Amino acid sequence: TGLESVDVTDETAQSPRQDGKTLRYSSYEPRPFAIKLFVNTTSYDEWLGYRDTLARVFDPAKTGVLTYTDGDVIREIVCKPEGGFSFPKNGFGQRDSIEIDMIAYDPLLYDPRVNDIDLTFWTGGLVFPLVFPIAFRTKGETKLDVFVEGQKPAPLSIAFKGPAVTP
Repeated sequence: TGLESVDVTDETAQSPRQDGKTLRYSSYEPRPFAIKLFVNTTSYDEWLGYRDTLARVFDPAKTGVLTYTDGDVIREIVCKPEGGFSFPKNGFGQRDSIEIDMIAYDPLLYDPRVNDIDLTFWTGGLVFPLVFPIAFRTKGETKLDVFVEGQKPAPLSIAFKGPAVTP
């Protein structure tokens, strides 16, 4: 989901004898969520292996990137477990449910794909009645409209290669 499930905290200020308050800024609260897993083991060794793997992956002292994929939509969120989880004791031979409480201090979901756009356009060129082993070309219009889609404004990273002429 997007930002529809994230709480917002408003910071306000009020001067003496002011009617109402002035909104200074709003900020998103951390996003809590839960991951529910089902584990089905047939032996005690397999049960121990799953328990050790889950304890290593969901270490409450470490953050990680959780990737959500739904068809062509890919989103990532940086999160960490809010605490340990309880793995059912002697749960082998049956289907066990494990719920891990997670928290994302940055509640925004990010698109991990990087979009590169070439801002230099080459058009036309010199045409000769002879065939040369090289090609000549001219620089075209260097204007491009870039639209960033999403629920929050995203910064652009623009790299210029070569010298700056009359910046």
